[in-house]
Amino acid sequence: MRAADLLLSSGPFSNRIPEVNPLVERDALLEAQVLDLRFDLARGVLGVLFELRVAMHLHESNTAVLVAKGVETLRWRADQRTTDLTAWNILSSDAEKGSADLHFGVVCYPDASLRVRAAHFTYLNCQVNDIGDAPPDYASATKLIWASTAHWQSEVHVVSASSLGK
Repeated sequence: MRAADLLLSSGPFSNRIPEVNPLVERDALLEAQVLDLRFDLARGVLGVLFELRVAMHLHESNTAVLVAKGVETLRWRADQRTTDLTAWNILSSDAEKGSADLHFGVVCYPDASLRVRAAHFTYLNCQVNDIGDAPPDYASATKLIWASTAHWQSEVHVVSASSLGK
């Protein structure tokens, strides 16, 4: 299955719950990186692709995908960048269940943040076999970076999954 396929699938993805669960534990995504966002406006589905090889607490896979369904609010804020590519390192993460809705957010370095309000979130730890053991040096050529990071067309194997919401 490709990472992009996870956005439209309803699962079941895995019978294992993540050892460290970003939908329950504050700052579980510490030092992971946000690689990409994909938003299907017509379906109200957001996918967030994460690099986990540099994460402090997440060690059971090298990649993760967060799927938000029934997206009501999506906000990405970042300072203007002077580089072609940026490694968005996560400084904090949280998920909150309110009385009527759910919120998920990350704060990144350099100065950026992502906030999402949705009806349902699914977090998936995924293994991408062909990207190697170490994350890329973002000073490398773009082709080398692309070859050594997960992307939406990457073949993924879901290791564990958790859900929050309706």
